[in-house]
Amino acid sequence: MTTHCYCCPDPSIVSAPKSLPLETNPNQNENSVPTFIEEKYLDLKQPERILNLIEHFNNDPEYVKTLATNFGGTTPFKVINEVGMDILTNEIDYFSKYALSSPRIPRVNRGLTFRSSFMNELAHSQAILGHVSTLAGCELIYHPMKIQQLHVNMNPLKGIDGDEKSANETIDKWHCDTTGFVLVLFCSDRDKYKGGNLQYFAGTHQEGLDYFNSQSDLTKQQDDNRIVSLGPGQKRGYGVLMQGSRVFHQVTSVTSGTERNTVVFSFQPRDVLALEAC
Repeated sequence: MTTHCYCCPDPSIVSAPKSLPLETNPNQNENSVPTFIEEKYLDLKQPERILNLIEHFNNDPEYVKTLATNFGGTTPFKVINEVGMDILTNEIDYFSKYALSSPRIPRVNRGLTFRSSFMNELAHSQAILGHVSTLAGCELIYHPMKIQQLHVNMNPLKGIDGDEKSANETIDKWHCDTTGFVLVLFCSDRDKYKGGNLQYFAGTHQEGLDYFNSQSDLTKQQDDNRIVSLGPGQKRGYGVLMQGSRVFHQVTSVTSGTERNTVVFSFQPRDVLALEAC
């Protein structure tokens, strides 16, 4: 596998940040090689539904013409098989010692494309890139900033120092992303936690902003069937792709369980003339 690409610094020219050194996970099974092998670990499938910005999120067709694609989001689809997920889970667990809190996310781990060769190779899979490009209806590239290409959102019930946190804390509050497209890969068995449902707001970006500006709660739109919940399909090894910069989304609180981890990949459209997310 290629360890760098045209959107990443060439390691022979630019060194990695000293604060994010490459590290070997000593806990990997001796019979498994911590190298991401597409043919061995991927099991890419099609989602049941693809939602578009005009029909499902009520966007103006003239506005959508300024974007790279009309694509909005998908329902869950298979991405990685159980063997691959076992290795990925081992990497997540080992590198969890670097997780931090942010104002929006109680527990997040960034910079793993620098720390873990397995994560870096996963974040450059050409098979995944081709699959998400087909689903999005436009050519995508991995985010040009290496640190943005992949991160892990972790279960908030176990804090950074191991202390239990509030079971009513939302994992990820309503927001739109600063990156164009994201693939959210579910890394925990669905029976290991309750709650933690990824939800879309079936409205425009401006509608979401209007609710926030009026101090309204998007979740109350459930009565109008404007909240699309993907909870039942959040199986281990499955993922959802969305144009996260255009679609408001959140993850509800985990009400019980000790594990709810996701790996989030970030992409940008190859079309440099399309309206940028930032």
